[in-house]
Amino acid sequence: METRAMRAKKGQREGYNRDQTETKHNPLHRPVYPLGTPGLATVPHPFDEPSTESAAHRVLVHEADKIRVLQETRGSASLGWYVDFENLSSLFTWIVELHTLPEDTPLAKDMRDKGCSSIVMELRFDSDHPFSPPVARIIRPRLRGRHVTPDGAIRGDLFDIKDWSPALGLEEVFDRVRLLLCDKDKPTRLALSEGALRSNPTSQLRPRDEYKIAERNSRIPGY
Repeated sequence: METRAMRAKKGQREGYNRDQTETKHNPLHRPVYPLGTPGLATVPHPFDEPSTESAAHRVLVHEADKIRVLQETRGSASLGWYVDFENLSSLFTWIVELHTLPEDTPLAKDMRDKGCSSIVMELRFDSDHPFSPPVARIIRPRLRGRHVTPDGAIRGDLFDIKDWSPALGLEEVFDRVRLLLCDKDKPTRLALSEGALRSNPTSQLRPRDEYKIAERNSRIPGY
């Protein structure tokens, strides 16, 4: 027997799919840059995700609604990032493409030379969100520099639990990561290896463990 909650969820899903279809057929909302291939099927979910009844899930639902509206009204080209909600299997693991970096930045020049159109970022959230920061890592391409560890973890005050603000929306998180990667004083570059455009090795650590490792790496000279 179909309960009221099941009917509500079904209606929400149908409305969401309808909105996505309408957006797809509206050329004003299509990204004007060539979308990359994030390889979403290869992104692992190695940790037990919080319940969909949790407060964290409700916050992420609200954030997803805001991001979707922004993409539909302003367009991905002007935002500089893109979230493919059709392939977002869990609100606790987001895949975000960062694109259209300022042309005069070292990373944008590297990407142009290598024919790389976007940077694929993963954000993982736990049951403490929004009171604890997400774990952020670059999936593709492989980057080098002070702001990114060799395994792709993004470092900086933005994701430091001491400096994280629960009031920070995901739109601001995406924008700040773009600014971080465009830092000219401490530039982020494409890795020099032949496999620079391949994915970083996938991690099997829990979010808390990854954060501790990133925090430890931030104290290593040269990173």
